Amino acid sequence: MYTATYVTKSKVEPAAVQPASDPSPTNAHEWHIDETADSEADATPALASPPEKQIGMDTFVQQLFSHHNLHLWMAVSTIQVFNCHFNSNFFSLFTKFFFGNNGSPLLQSTMVYLSTVGPHLLVVACTPLLYRYGLHSLLNMLFVVKVVLSSCALMLNFVTDAAFVVPLYLMLGKVFNEVVCRHGNLAVSDLTDEDYVRNARHLSVSAMMVGIVNFVTKPGQSAAPMLTWALLPAHVTDDVIDEADAADRQTLAACVVATPLVCGLLQLLLWRRFTLRGPVLAAVKRRRADLDECDAARTRGGADITV
Repeated sequence: MYTATYVTKSKVEPAAVQPASDPSPTNAHEWHIDETADSEADATPALASPPEKQIGMDTFVQQLFSHHNLHLWMAVSTIQVFNCHFNSNFFSLFTKFFFGNNGSPLLQSTMVYLSTVGPHLLVVACTPLLYRYGLHSLLNMLFVVKVVLSSCALMLNFVTDAAFVVPLYLMLGKVFNEVVCRHGNLAVSDLTDEDYVRNARHLSVSAMMVGIVNFVTKPGQSAAPMLTWALLPAHVTDDVIDEADAADRQTLAACVVATPLVCGLLQLLLWRRFTLRGPVLAAVKRRRADLDECDAARTRGGADITV
C-alpha cells in the first residue's frame, strides 16, 4: 500500500521521497510518498494524525481579536449598512420631497423602478472586473465612485436649483451602494479562509464569521432611519410634504448628500489598510487548498496522514 505523510519541510527525513506537487516558494509543506509492501490483510489504514486540538471560548475570542482584516471589514461593513439604509429606507419620500411639484408620478415611479433593477444589472456588469482585478480593487473603485457622485451632487446642490439633482443622485447612490452590499459575502468568504489558515483549523467557522459580521453591523441598520427622521423637518410627512419651503429643501439636500460622502471617505481610508488582497490572498487560497487536500486524504481509506 501507499503511506502518505504530510510534514513540514523542516521535518523531512532522508528517505526516498517524491518532490512537492507545488514548487512555488510560498508552499510551506510537501507531500512525501513512501511505498511499502504490506500484505492484503493490512489493507485497512490507521490514521496517525494527532487528535484534533480542542480550544476554549477564550482562545477563540482571542483569535478573533487578533484578526486584523476581520476588524477592518466589520468597520467597513457597518458603515456600508448604515449608508444603504440611509438612502433606501426613505428613497421614495426623498424623491417626492425634492421633486415637489416638478416631478410627475410616472417619473418618480420610474426612478424607483430603476433603483431596484439597476443593482442587478450593475452586478452582472461588474463580474468581468471582479475576475480581472479582484474583489479589493472592485470595491475600491465603487467607493471612489460613491465619493465622486456625492461630491458632484453636493456642489451642484449649491450651484443650481434644479429639482432633479438630488433625486438623480439618490437613485445612482442607491444602485452603487447595493452593488457593494452584494459583494460583501465574497469578502467574508476570503476572511473565513484566512481564519482557517491562520489558526490551522480542522473545520471552517464560516457560519460563525457570518454571524459575527452581521451581529456587529446590525446597529447601522437601526441608526440610519433614526438619523433620517432627525434630519427631516418636523412638519414634513408623506401627507404634507408640499409644505416644505426652499430653505428646508436646501438644508436637507446638503445633509442627504454629505452623509454618504463622509461614509465613502471613511470606507476608502479603512479599505486601503485591508491586506487580504493580491499575493497575500493568493497564498491564503493555496494554503487552504493544501489543507483541504490533507483533510480529504485523512478521510479517504489507504492513507496515513501526519500533519
